[in-house]
This record gives sequence, structure tokens and C-alpha cells, in this order.
Amino acid sequence: SVEQGGTRYSGYVRSDMTTIISRAEYNSSGGSTSGSGDDDDSIQGIITVTSSNVAVREGPSTSDEIAYRADLGDIYSYVDVEGGWYKLSDGNYINGAYCTASTGGSTSYDYSGTETYRYGDTADMVSTIQTWLKTLGYYSGSVTGHYGSETVAAVEKYQSDHGLKDDGIAGPKTIGSLQQTIANRESGSYSIKNVVYDVDWFKAKETTDLFKTMKFVAGETGTLTDLNTGITIDIRIQSTGNHIDAEPRTATDTAKFCAIYGVSNAYNITSSKHYARRPMLMEIGGRQYICSMYGVPHGDQKILDNNYPGQFCLHFTNSRTSGTNKVDDGHKAAIAKAKKKVEDSGKTVLSIVTSIP
Repeated sequence: SVEQGGTRYSGYVRSDMTTIISRAEYNSSGGSTSGSGDDDDSIQGIITVTSSNVAVREGPSTSDEIAYRADLGDIYSYVDVEGGWYKLSDGNYINGAYCTASTGGSTSYDYSGTETYRYGDTADMVSTIQTWLKTLGYYSGSVTGHYGSETVAAVEKYQSDHGLKDDGIAGPKTIGSLQQTIANRESGSYSIKNVVYDVDWFKAKETTDLFKTMKFVAGETGTLTDLNTGITIDIRIQSTGNHIDAEPRTATDTAKFCAIYGVSNAYNITSSKHYARRPMLMEIGGRQYICSMYGVPHGDQKILDNNYPGQFCLHFTNSRTSGTNKVDDGHKAAIAKAKKKVEDSGKTVLSIVTSIP
């Protein structure tokens, strides 16, 4: 069991908890976190389920009783490996053929598989790769388990963005990197791509269809990372006038949004206390952009069940506020901070003026 925020959690870790508990625990103690159960097993790492409706059994055999079912993408901590079965921290077992594993003691995953997937392959792991790519905005097709041309193109783009050989083949390095990126996203950590873009707002906006190419369009979805806290949320673009107006996609995202400001609910994010602009990293359509956020709820609300009463502003180079129709010095300073954070990480910032470099 693990204690988090005053609450004790026992048993397996599902996808909604992922590394927030298990990975943080075993990393903080070099992979020797105390597990639950009478045997006091230590957590050795985590596994990611690669198929749907997988039986988790009471023992390491198909003849043992089914304790519950695991779904594609679920993540559990494990304490031992017995004959190809992973013993989970709740004492139950899952067959290693239906999951991939990573070991503890490091902030980087070490994908233990040796399989390589390429054009024409069909496998459960291909479904997982497609699911991860879809979550990260690289793949827009259906999750079929078949490695077609769309999957190849998505893998190539991901590889290019993350410093891997961009051959469209998903080997252990690419799969391990995808697994790490997904875990970072769900745990509140984040990764910066090799190239991040700085948009000259109005010059870019005047170029026909450039905003469509960048997916700066009402209704598009992406992620937003606060570079001060590392917290990442899912967002939906509401409008693109003088700047982007956006909303958290779900109530869960609003809860994370509130964590950025250290408040219990969005109504407590007030202009008098939280006026300061924040350096941010927005990811949409597989690209990352530096920007600045004014997070006080205001204006129109399109998503009615996300617990966020309105919209928030995202500003880019030379974008303007709605009230003054001028470039805001606070946003200008926050954009400069975001750019410095990216460049300090060793990555490149390229300016988008009339075309994507």
C-alpha cells in the first residue's frame, strides 16, 4: 500500500493512478519500495497491459481463479516474475505475454521487450503503440493492431521529435521512449521535443491555412504544461482571435489546473491573487509551442461539466489582449521565460512567422 496526500491506497495501480503512486515510490527509494501483503515484497517495477480483457489470476497459471480483468493501457506495480507471470503488488498474477515491463530505480524506463514492429505486422502490441501515439497526438486513425502506413508515418514523426532514428519501425528504443512519454504525461512530468516553436501570432495568422496546419482551430484538443510546476492538462481550443481562448477538457484536468495555482477549485483562481502570467508549453498536432497563460476563469464556457467556469487565455509572440488590443508586457516576459527554459534544456526554439520551418 502507498500513502498519497493523506490517503492510503492498497492493491494494484490502475491507469488513472499510473506512476503518480507506483513509479514515484520505487524511484524515490532506488526500486526497493515496500509493497503490500504478508510477504512484504518490494516493488521491482511496473507493467503496462497491451491487450484488452486480460485475466489477472490468483496464481501463476491459467488454471488459477480469475481475480479480475485488466484492460489495454492499465498500469500495475509488480514485485516478482515467476515462469513468465508477473506477480503484482496485490498478490495476483498476470501473464507476461499480455504486458510490457519497466524496472524501478530510474526516472527513465528500460523497456524489457526485444520485439520490433514494422509495416505489415499485426499484434496486440501494435494496438498499444497506436493507442499511445493517438494519446500523444501523432496518430489519428483507428486502433486496429495492424501496422499500416498511417502508423509508420506517426512513428516516424514521433521518432523525429524525440531524437530517435526516424525509420518508422517500432523497436525496443522507440517503444521504451513511448512508454516513458506516456508515463511522464500521466504523472505530471513532461518532456520537451527537440524542436519547439515560437509563433509570431498575427503574421502567422495572416498566412492562408497556416493556423489549420498547426491545428490552432476552435474545437481542436491538445495538452498544456505549466513550466513552473510541470503539471500537464488536456485542453480544448475555444477560439483564436487576438490570442487563444481555451478550456480544461474535463473535471480531472480542472483539478490539475487548480493544483498549478494551489487552490481547491477554479472559483478560487481570482484576478487579484493570480494575475501573473505563467510560462507554458502547449502541444497540439504533434508539435510543441511556447506561450504564456492567464488562468483566471472569465468569458464564455463551452464545456459545461469540467468544473471550470469560463475560459483562460494563451498568448504567443505579439498576440494581444482582448481588452486593450495591445501586446501585454506580462505575457511577453512569460514567453521569454518559456523560451529560456526550453533552450536551457538543450532543445531548439524556431520562430513561425509565415510557415513552419
